[in-house]
Amino acid sequence: MPIDEVEQLRGSLNHQVFLNVLGGEHTTVPLDDPTHILDVGTGTGDWAIKLAELYPDCEVVGTDIAAIAETQSVPMNVFFEIEDAEDWDRLPDHYDLIHFRSMEGAFRDWKLIYDNVFYSLKPGGYIELQDFDTTVGLDQFTGGFSEGSPIHNLFNDLAKAAARSGRPRGNAHMNANLFMEAGFVDVKVTEYMIPFSTAEQSAGKIWLISCLDALEALCLRLLTEQMGWDPEKCKIACENAAREMANLARDPRKSNGMGVKIVVISGRKPRDSPLSPPQLRQIKPLDIEAESSC
Repeated sequence: MPIDEVEQLRGSLNHQVFLNVLGGEHTTVPLDDPTHILDVGTGTGDWAIKLAELYPDCEVVGTDIAAIAETQSVPMNVFFEIEDAEDWDRLPDHYDLIHFRSMEGAFRDWKLIYDNVFYSLKPGGYIELQDFDTTVGLDQFTGGFSEGSPIHNLFNDLAKAAARSGRPRGNAHMNANLFMEAGFVDVKVTEYMIPFSTAEQSAGKIWLISCLDALEALCLRLLTEQMGWDPEKCKIACENAAREMANLARDPRKSNGMGVKIVVISGRKPRDSPLSPPQLRQIKPLDIEAESSC
């Protein structure tokens, strides 16, 4: 994903959508005087900064593969670090909460990520993922267009490109069974539906703006690298798709019943878990080569 000003604004818009859906709360897990919180894929850092404000005695660390988070005029207890979470390098038994948001398509091996999260949580600590179920929203959108609409080719090739890259899109990783296999208990999955709306300040409208602005960000690299699309033709296709989607959303008859789903899944490391050994699993270069040859 790009990290330009448009993408940073989109990240801030999505932050507002989550706040709206969660009733102003930033997390769904109970936190009792936390001392360490980790925000993986922090982006602009909005979530991490707010958690640092809510818990001034807690060290909040936000990590990302790019340095775009705000570092001026932020709480003294929030820190931002450049890190690829697939090269996990976090202390064992250390965090009260490890949080992920809008990380669809981020990792090759989510099971490995969950194992590493379990390793780094304190006994009794929580993991939480918050994400849009874009498969539902996009399927509804594309279903509103004729079979000959170019929008179908765009989204079909996007799904293929993501799979070829080794990081498929979708929410298959937000599965309670995967959490339980990693050792988490008290696993909870909650779904929220945001109806499409053009009403001012509605979560549906904010998400729609974010979604339309995201098309080029989602498609350009994947379609050009994995599917051989021409960059300029890809940009034009994204603009046309955004225009068609906006027109559909404005039509009260066609958009009736449409919405986007937000999924929140959390789990807790058992309080009686033994302390973790001083090593952890990582994706090794040989693993990457093996995946690339498949």
